[in-house]
Amino acid sequence: MLVLHLAPNPAQEKTLFTTMHSFNRAANMAAQIAFIEHMRSIVKLQKRVYKDVRSWFDLPVQLAMNAISQAARALQQDKNLQPVFEQERAMPCDRKTLSFKGMGTVSLLTLAGRIRVGFCILGYQPAPFRAAPGHHYLFVVNKEFYLAVVLDVPDALPAHAMRAMNVVDVEALFQAKEMPAIR
Repeated sequence: MLVLHLAPNPAQEKTLFTTMHSFNRAANMAAQIAFIEHMRSIVKLQKRVYKDVRSWFDLPVQLAMNAISQAARALQQDKNLQPVFEQERAMPCDRKTLSFKGMGTVSLLTLAGRIRVGFCILGYQPAPFRAAPGHHYLFVVNKEFYLAVVLDVPDALPAHAMRAMNVVDVEALFQAKEMPAIR
C-alpha cells in the first residue's frame, strides 16, 4: 500500500476532522444497536439503522453505508464484545468516497461535500493481511492526515523498486511521537 501525507488547508482540516468524528459516532451507534439486538448481518443492520444514521449524523449516503458496514464487520469478528470506535479511528474509503485527481490531489467525500486535498507520497509498505485492493483508509497521526492506499502489487518487489518507492514502516507511523520528515 502507498502511504500518502495529506496537506489540507485549515478549513479542509476542520471538515476532515468533523467528518471523521461523525463517521465514527455513527459506527458506534450502529454497533451498539447491532450488539443489543444480536444483529450481525450488514444488510439487516442497514435496514434497521440507515435512516437514523443519515439524519442524526448528517452523513452522505456512502459514508453512512460504510459506517454501518464497519460496525457490522467488527461485530462479526467478536460477537461477545460491543465494538467502540474512537473519534479519530481510521475511516475506510472506497471508490465512491475517494478519487484521485492527478498525481498530487485527492477528492474526498465529507459532510460538506467533496473537497480536493493535495498530497505527497511518503512511500510503499506491504499491506496488512486483511486489506483488499481498492479499499483505502484515512487516518490521523499527531493531528496530521494520512491516506493508506491499498494497491494490488506483488508481495516480493525487486530491491530497486522498493528503493524507488521509498519504503516506509507504517506501524512506526502509528507508534511515533513525531512524524518522520517528509522528503
